[in-house]
Amino acid sequence: MENWGLIIYNETALLIDPKFSSMDNRQTVAWVVAHELAHQWFGNLVTMDWWTDLWLNEGFATWIQFLAVDKFFPEFDFWTQFVAHTFARFLVPDALQSSHPVEVPIGHPAEIDEIFDDISYSKGASVVRMLHDYIGDDAFRKGLHNYLEEYSYKNTVTENLWTHLANISNKPVSDVMGGWTLQMGYPLLTVHEQQSGNQRIVTLKQQRFIADGSKDKENLQWQIPVTFVSKSQPNKVLKQVLMDKPEICVTLDNVKEDDWIKLNLNSIGLYRIKYEQKTLERLGDPISTKKITPQCRLMIQNDLAALCFAGHQSFIDYLKLLLAYKDEDNFTVWKSIASNIGDISSLLEYTNYFEEMKKYCLHIFSTIQKKLGWDPKSDEDPLSAILRPLILGIVGKSGDQAIIDEARKRFDRHLSGDQIDPNIRSAVYVLVSRFGDESTQDKLRK
Repeated sequence: MENWGLIIYNETALLIDPKFSSMDNRQTVAWVVAHELAHQWFGNLVTMDWWTDLWLNEGFATWIQFLAVDKFFPEFDFWTQFVAHTFARFLVPDALQSSHPVEVPIGHPAEIDEIFDDISYSKGASVVRMLHDYIGDDAFRKGLHNYLEEYSYKNTVTENLWTHLANISNKPVSDVMGGWTLQMGYPLLTVHEQQSGNQRIVTLKQQRFIADGSKDKENLQWQIPVTFVSKSQPNKVLKQVLMDKPEICVTLDNVKEDDWIKLNLNSIGLYRIKYEQKTLERLGDPISTKKITPQCRLMIQNDLAALCFAGHQSFIDYLKLLLAYKDEDNFTVWKSIASNIGDISSLLEYTNYFEEMKKYCLHIFSTIQKKLGWDPKSDEDPLSAILRPLILGIVGKSGDQAIIDEARKRFDRHLSGDQIDPNIRSAVYVLVSRFGDESTQDKLRK
């Protein structure tokens, strides 16, 4: 709890045991400490005027926790984790008809607890991240400094923040950002491409994305900062536009007929993307060769999965796309894939297709499982320690007998006094529980 001058933490969110704490536990301690420290400025020094502006506290503290942890522990690849754990996280509830705006009117005390949710925290932080990118780091820091200085020991509202950032950046911050905090939901951009010589003519249409596949009756619109990248410079913005209409046409120069293009570099913009089939096929190469960033690789498949669940595309399209990820090595990308595969498998569990789905999982996850193995390597990055139990669990539950047998061996040695590596302990317990007999279950309970 972020009490001013007396921050209170649960022991598990403050202390680690060098011998027994997993890498996941260590990450958790880092971001929780950073989050509560950030509240000393956002929430304590400058306080929201009313609960309507709760996101000024929680959205900023969430964004800063990633900024701080990435600074001190770059090996955690925290901004890629932001895309999976914060950005993609709010996209799920905010696609529901029952969602609410970031700035939501509060008229009764009973309503306060309801807004301590993924919209205030995760969408709020994602709005901050998009705003930071839109006006640039220098203008963002200067504007934020002026804002904190003017409202120190005072109460504030969102419009005050917009004013300070607009004064420094000379950009229409309130007009652009207001739609993201005052309206619920977010847009789906439908992309159509046409070649003309060495130019790619791209038509974009926006509409609110709704999880059940229905159309938006309110016809909500946003002002959307849209970035484009292409094959020639996959990690540099080719063009940036502000989409302020339901439909726009953008011309991209020096793009050859066979070149791929992609929207939303590093998944900073708050929108999902629906590409044409030929574009998805072209994107298979930069995915498999890792020419685009992990943030981009993550959201290409995440957007397509969401479109499948909403009934806009076939799950076959998604399963075909995942073939490009067989050599993926990024923990956060795999975690997102695993989550989507788990959801699809749940739909098939009591059908004749479930066994085929398990074979597919073995095909997709086998390469990374063999690369990781069971035990840590001296030169591996910290996130491999978190990825290993995830992959072992999936491959084991998909029926790989060698993985199941090894889990049993390690569990038996553990009963004899050997310690299980804390990073794979969960995978061992899950597999021996799932495939163990009554005697094994009794041992687990003890």
